Amino acid sequence: MVEIKNNDINLQRCLDSIKIMIDNMGDLIGRNEAVHSRYIDTILQNSLHIAKQITKKQISLEPEFEIIGVEASDDVDYAFRMGKINSDSEEFVCITEAKRFTEEIGIIQNIVQLGSAFYSNKKQKNKDTDENFKDYYDYLYGIFTTANEWYFIMYTPKKIYLSEKYLIDITLQALNDDTKLRNEVKNVMKIIAGLLKDRVKVDDFFTNKESRVKNILSRKV
Repeated sequence: MVEIKNNDINLQRCLDSIKIMIDNMGDLIGRNEAVHSRYIDTILQNSLHIAKQITKKQISLEPEFEIIGVEASDDVDYAFRMGKINSDSEEFVCITEAKRFTEEIGIIQNIVQLGSAFYSNKKQKNKDTDENFKDYYDYLYGIFTTANEWYFIMYTPKKIYLSEKYLIDITLQALNDDTKLRNEVKNVMKIIAGLLKDRVKVDDFFTNKESRVKNILSRKV
């Protein structure tokens, strides 16, 4: 996680946008997937901006992006990518799957997408260096969300880790008192910005990435 102050401009901009959408469209419950995506997009965009301000790294957010996997291609809802130093290529750092409802299939889809992104990163690494790395190691983050519910995934070659559920209650009540909404949005943004910060700050050595994963998993959240 990263620390986000209550008066952070990105947090306030995100809250203002969410409240405008609530005022215009009402409660999120019962709405179609397009409405859910509008809230998700707002939270992702502002979280990314925080991560970029902290890291000073070139990170992009690509909606409706195609990833070429081992056996097939996957269309993902959102792909976070980072530009590589001394290279025109970009590597995947986080993949987001958005759904209208909470479904196990959504989490499974996100894991499959992360596998494709892992393969794509490895393929690009081999291409950039003209080497075939047998000891290749990488890790990526995944996000599965309905806008109301948020799950976070760490994908490694050996194991996959799934977080607990984080909630954002998007209802008309927030227009009268946004304290609960502010705290919930802030918590999710702290995690998203933190995941992006972690992944783009780690260096490109495989052993260091593996050590970084072990260090993260050893900490109590």
